[in-house]
Amino acid sequence: MTESLTIDTTAVNHAEQRCSDALRLGKDTVDLRKVKCDPDYWYPVAWSHELKKGKTIATRFGGQPIALVRPQEGSVFALEDRCAHRQVPLSKGRVEGEAVQCCYHGWAYGRSGRCIDVPYLGKGKLPNGVRTYPCREVEGLIFIFPGDAEKAESTAFPKLGSVADPAYKTRRFGEQVKCHYSFMHENLMDMNHQFMHSKQMGKMKPRYLGGENEPRMVEARYSFARVGGKQPWGETLIFGERRDAARNSRIAMS
Repeated sequence: MTESLTIDTTAVNHAEQRCSDALRLGKDTVDLRKVKCDPDYWYPVAWSHELKKGKTIATRFGGQPIALVRPQEGSVFALEDRCAHRQVPLSKGRVEGEAVQCCYHGWAYGRSGRCIDVPYLGKGKLPNGVRTYPCREVEGLIFIFPGDAEKAESTAFPKLGSVADPAYKTRRFGEQVKCHYSFMHENLMDMNHQFMHSKQMGKMKPRYLGGENEPRMVEARYSFARVGGKQPWGETLIFGERRDAARNSRIAMS
């Protein structure tokens, strides 16, 4: 059996290509720790199960407060999380039809971000609205496009590995980690960090089998062998089955 965990690094590469000359350490060298995410890309900001029908939740991306709204009918949409009136978070409001209504004075905003109703002004005197973000929901994740909205349709959507393939088991987790995103890529590419998880995973010996380094992709291939003890229940929960001590596994990180 083969387990596969895929990490799309397209956004990282896009960011490197767009970084300013001021960040360059040499002719062809970029200081990755100083490279910010490319806003003209699709990024996940919430799990689908977190946002119930007829509800709204607050999230953030790059310091930008965002309200995600799921109407009773229709797709999820994303707005700047503030009312244009008194700056109260729209995520604290209520969903009415295809709009979200601010909890403070009842101003309502549609999925376009336009203010569509102010109860005491009338339809002919509506003020400006708030920013809206292109939004998609794919494979249990809600994505937004925080950059130039006109580029959203022409920007390739990130590949989600084998999430939709029933032959693979997908582990979902989401924690806030206070570090530059590149540290997380490096952590997951160096598979001997499982040594720290030996109480949960048992005694495992990884072996680096080689890899690929391409302009838009980096891949590291490993094999794993149990060197002692029985398979712990923690690993059973991850892989979904019991295995004998001698059986090897392969994993590709890309």
